[in-house]
Amino acid sequence: MGRRDLNGVAAGLATSFVSRNNDVDGYWSLGLLRSFADRQRRESLRFDILSGSTDPQDPLLAQVCLAYRSAFYHQLIARNLERALVANADILVSFNAPPSPVTARAAATYGPPFSCCVRLLDDREKEHSHTVVAHCAPHDPRLERRSTRPFRLAPPK
Repeated sequence: MGRRDLNGVAAGLATSFVSRNNDVDGYWSLGLLRSFADRQRRESLRFDILSGSTDPQDPLLAQVCLAYRSAFYHQLIARNLERALVANADILVSFNAPPSPVTARAAATYGPPFSCCVRLLDDREKEHSHTVVAHCAPHDPRLERRSTRPFRLAPPK
């Protein structure tokens, strides 16, 4: 299996990133990220999983990046994959994504579309990527419930 398992890692990270379980301080990360992008007039946000850097640099983005850096390493360990197999790993969230036919109905109830693409480049320069298109409104604590679930991921060693 080896490098082919990186497709599963990319899919798992992308699906997890857009899920409601991806939260910062109890609030859905995507809502917080959309609010941040709107305030900064940015159409996209980039997370470099290997280095932990983000574009743009911001403490909120750094916190999300750290969580997904940890998730990435957990995925590699779970699949018995060497870290050396991955030359580059990033997550790109684009808030100007066109709606997909499947998610078009969600726009009326939960905000405009966005896409989340996880791209892994292996040591042979082959790309393993997965993209999820969904909908997300900006963060509004008056309309959202805050999770009290404790943060479960440990930072990478």
